[in-house]
Amino acid sequence: MSDARAASGGWVWRAAKWAWGHVALLLIVGTFALATLSVARRTFVAPSISTGTGQLPALPPDAIVIRIAHWQLEAGFRDAVDALAKDYREKVNPKVFVIQNAIPEGIYGQWCCSQLLGGTAPDIMAPGLGLQWPIWVAYMNRYFIPLGERIKEANPHNKGSDLEGVPLFKTYNDSMRAGYVEDLRSYYGVPLYSMAVRLFYNEDLLKKLTGADRPPADYREFLALCDRISAQRDPNGLPYVAIVGSNYHAGMWEGGLYNPLTWTAIGKADINRDGYVSADEFFLARKLGLINFEDPAIHGRLKVMTEVVKRFQPGWLGLGRDEGVFLFAQQRAVFIPTGTWDAHSLQEQGSGQFKVKVMPFPYPSKSDPEYGSLAVAPPYDRPNNTLGFAITRGSKHPDIAFDFLRFMASQKGNQKFNDIVGWIPAVLGTKPPEFLEGFKPQYAGQYGIFTPALGGQTDVLWNQKSQLLQIGSLSVEEFLKQYGGAYGPAGQADFDEMQRNAVRSRRSGEQYLACLRHDALAATGADGALARYQYVQSTASRQMSPVIEQNRVERLAGGADPAPTTAPYDYSPELLARVRSHLKSQP
Repeated sequence: MSDARAASGGWVWRAAKWAWGHVALLLIVGTFALATLSVARRTFVAPSISTGTGQLPALPPDAIVIRIAHWQLEAGFRDAVDALAKDYREKVNPKVFVIQNAIPEGIYGQWCCSQLLGGTAPDIMAPGLGLQWPIWVAYMNRYFIPLGERIKEANPHNKGSDLEGVPLFKTYNDSMRAGYVEDLRSYYGVPLYSMAVRLFYNEDLLKKLTGADRPPADYREFLALCDRISAQRDPNGLPYVAIVGSNYHAGMWEGGLYNPLTWTAIGKADINRDGYVSADEFFLARKLGLINFEDPAIHGRLKVMTEVVKRFQPGWLGLGRDEGVFLFAQQRAVFIPTGTWDAHSLQEQGSGQFKVKVMPFPYPSKSDPEYGSLAVAPPYDRPNNTLGFAITRGSKHPDIAFDFLRFMASQKGNQKFNDIVGWIPAVLGTKPPEFLEGFKPQYAGQYGIFTPALGGQTDVLWNQKSQLLQIGSLSVEEFLKQYGGAYGPAGQADFDEMQRNAVRSRRSGEQYLACLRHDALAATGADGALARYQYVQSTASRQMSPVIEQNRVERLAGGADPAPTTAPYDYSPELLARVRSHLKSQP
């Protein structure tokens, strides 16, 4: 008996000794197992149901189940879908039950692939995340239903509102442009919300440190306010931080302040006159001598960037998103730039401790002694609606799925949905939550044209040199000298690679067009007309127009065609006189 106990004790001792020597491995395995169980329970075992219980209810025999999948795990999103699904069942169709699958971002792309390829996809999915865009385009063409003429029909759920009788696509603040897939020449998505980036601030801390109730909108006054904040210290003797900086938050200033200041140079670089300067177009304009890095617009943009980052906390370049948010939550920083996706969480962190407010990015006034000539208009801020939800071809109830999306996209439905989730509605006649009034888009204004990175080499070059500029190791003049000198050969290498990639993409484009051609020949009726339209338009936009444009660009770059002698927006006095005469003749 004692021998048995001794043997048992020896086994336990050896097991304990082995476990002690592999503590790190056991911790990793245990953590992975717990994370897997958590994801499995959240995503598959207990999907969100429109009953709000989170458990599968006992459905009646005639129940119509609509499954919807997305990656939005933010607080309130699933509650918003549940609430709208419950309203739909009570007000429109009592047989409809909506089941959500909220998939974590890290596995969303793989999950969508397996569901679509395996024929088990839900009725409604949110395309756009987890896979390269060309793959999503191919999937939408094969596995999703184009909305076609449906968007021209009035949304029946807008009855009694000022949008009654208005075609669905005209009820959006961007005419449903976000739901349009350029490559397929058709509408696929039903958008539900808008995204925007703004400057959040701690109202209580701002007033405590400066006495101001709200920050100034003028750029110069804003910098002076930041300096007053940075000069003060908290009870522990640590300096307050004016603006949260990190490798995540620093880029938020690009669209709201830095890049719009380069708009005045559009007349020098927009060679094809489409109102947009692509990276290869900027390279070509510089190579032809139409623009250079010493242009006042580019110089001003870089200098403003160096002035703003001086108000970040020390060591910001090595910090990530969480460290920046933690600094703001600790009430050691007054301002933090981010988007609507963080609005609800920031407000929750400040709940009961401090009040969080929102403002547009500060901008130079026209009277600014240094940047006034660059700030001819406020920054353009288009409604950044998302693609939204699309209907899969495997849906057993596509008409009901579409009607449910229309219900969520109605004026009342979209207002309620975004009130719950705390985001900006995408439909006309709605209002963002009071907290997000500062996110109202600026529909008329100037935008950036400075696109220095057109490929791998120029991208690496820009990241390396711009970081040295931001931390103060290089002045703007030194940066322009070093970056401008290296940009020529690096840009040429990337430009040549872009032309080779264009040829490669045309080869794969032929395969894509072959699929469209097959659908166009096989389809009949209205679907056939739409398929033939898609084929003709895609052939022109993907194969013919790019070849013509590439040939023109290559001839200019290679010197086969003479460089323009005037900038793109320079017009002769005779032409301007004809334009004025024509305008005067109009009623």
